[in-house]
Amino acid sequence: MDNLQLTSFKEQTTIVLMPYHLKNISKSIQNVIPKMIFTCRIHNSIPSIVIAVKKVNIVSEYLETFDDQPQMFIDIEYTVTLLQLHSGSLVKGRLVQQFKSHMIVQIFNIFNVLIPEDEINEKSFIWNENFNAFMNKQNEILENQIELQIKITEVILNEADQKEFQIKGSLKERKQTGQIEYLENQIGDQTKIEGIIAKSLDCIN
Repeated sequence: MDNLQLTSFKEQTTIVLMPYHLKNISKSIQNVIPKMIFTCRIHNSIPSIVIAVKKVNIVSEYLETFDDQPQMFIDIEYTVTLLQLHSGSLVKGRLVQQFKSHMIVQIFNIFNVLIPEDEINEKSFIWNENFNAFMNKQNEILENQIELQIKITEVILNEADQKEFQIKGSLKERKQTGQIEYLENQIGDQTKIEGIIAKSLDCIN
């Protein structure tokens, strides 16, 4: 089983500027960063989410134009931090929605994970028709916002839009997944990742 991993490295890209951006090129470049954050890509064969973009620098010596077009092109370099979601990674989250057909668990206070009915262990959680909610083996109704430890099973990317992706998870394995309150095999602290994501959210907002 693989754990969640963070990886950071430098990369370059070309961005497009318009004439009105010349008033403040640095600010215009910074405005590009929110478009990069929280996109999903494949890195070293692993689905990875961009959770931070820092240390942005201009590497072009001059702006490049083509023919009579108003657009100008400039190369920038930056440090990107990726959260790599291996299939089989364990992660903590909070239950935000539950239906007979599936649960939605939010991880790192931002990403929703779909857990379909066939990935929910019937010995751990049973659907209660009277309460329209799952019930655990202690006969307690699951309230939204309870903490769960889940396993990542799949990340589905949208090739047309890197900001559109779906994460699927599982609550099948009783020793590794389930309600954190009753789970012995808990994973470690996630506050480092949560802190990086929180700073990126501040950048966007």
